[in-house]
Amino acid sequence: MLTQTYLHSVFKYENGQLYWIGKRRGAQKNKPIGCKVGEGYVGCMLDGKHYLIHRLIYLYVNGYMPIYDIDHINGNRSDNRIENLRPVTKQGNQQNIRKAYTTSKSGLLGAFYSKKHKNWFSRICVNKKSKWLGNFKTPDEAHQAYLKAKRNLHFTCTI
Repeated sequence: MLTQTYLHSVFKYENGQLYWIGKRRGAQKNKPIGCKVGEGYVGCMLDGKHYLIHRLIYLYVNGYMPIYDIDHINGNRSDNRIENLRPVTKQGNQQNIRKAYTTSKSGLLGAFYSKKHKNWFSRICVNKKSKWLGNFKTPDEAHQAYLKAKRNLHFTCTI
């Protein structure tokens, strides 16, 4: 099990980056460790196991690993500065999604097109219930209504 003491013995933390202390096979001195892994995160191998760097940094600085997710406040998954990391529930982390799914016709969060009514509409999910936000002439109007509701209804939202 990883501990803060162990991480301090193998890494140096500086401004969102981890650096190896001492010699490691394949490691370069003064070069941050890790490489991009799925969806923009940075990961590394430590003692034969794969870890996400933001989780190691959180443990390194705070001395414990949150039981839930660690959210990147600014939405940049490779920005691992400790001030950009916060523990949140999985639900709270999902409330911080910043871009629409690839299947979105508008490409905007919360903006949907109704073929039946030939207009744009917006809705938001709160406590597993869908809340209607209205009909709109443009996808941008629907998106703006969604963002306004999101900021008011989702307490962990940072957009």
